[in-house]
Amino acid sequence: MKKLKGVIVPVALPIQQDYTLDQPALERLVRFLIRSGANGLFANGSMGAFALLTDAVQMEAINQVTALVGKQVPVLAGASDTSTTRVIEKIRLIQQLDVDAIVLLPPYYYFYQQNELLRFFLNAADHAQKPLILYENPKLVPNSLSVETIVKLAEHPNIHGIKYSGADVLHWQELLRSPLPRERFALISVAGRMTGLALQLVFDGITEGLHNMIPNVAGDLF
Repeated sequence: MKKLKGVIVPVALPIQQDYTLDQPALERLVRFLIRSGANGLFANGSMGAFALLTDAVQMEAINQVTALVGKQVPVLAGASDTSTTRVIEKIRLIQQLDVDAIVLLPPYYYFYQQNELLRFFLNAADHAQKPLILYENPKLVPNSLSVETIVKLAEHPNIHGIKYSGADVLHWQELLRSPLPRERFALISVAGRMTGLALQLVFDGITEGLHNMIPNVAGDLF
């Protein structure tokens, strides 16, 4: 897959009161995002409320987004869950859909050491037949990846980038100075009000929930 760049919008999933998918609303949103110049869409992430939904609804959401996009832009699909076994099962299901890459948080609920997180992601990357994108979100998942672990993971040929939600600029500095294979490994910032700084520091792309409403402004900023 080509290196990710630009505005990658985390699709805010419209759902009914019974937590089933609101398909007409999702179709309007996806068409709006494509029309507004989004460079990629991320389905089944935090903005998609994946942690509130059944596995069946998560897969339906991914499938609907990929069908609506129709290869106009890359579609990334979230496979995050609480354990290796659950993640590998989600990866198996997602790979049957027409997605371009899989996005994965560290496992949550239990606490893990860096060597355990390293094994978790390497195991997932070995099972994935689609490119894997790391997802660092320390506000929601306390098992944060160290820069050393990220660098080791970037050596795996099937790990192609990181969606980075942390706002610690010293951590950014360490990450940007590290020996990452930047020719293929993308740094995607979820920096909010610090997006301008992230772009000045040469992050490859930006993503934020607000981009569902103003994708054109995000594109202009990028």
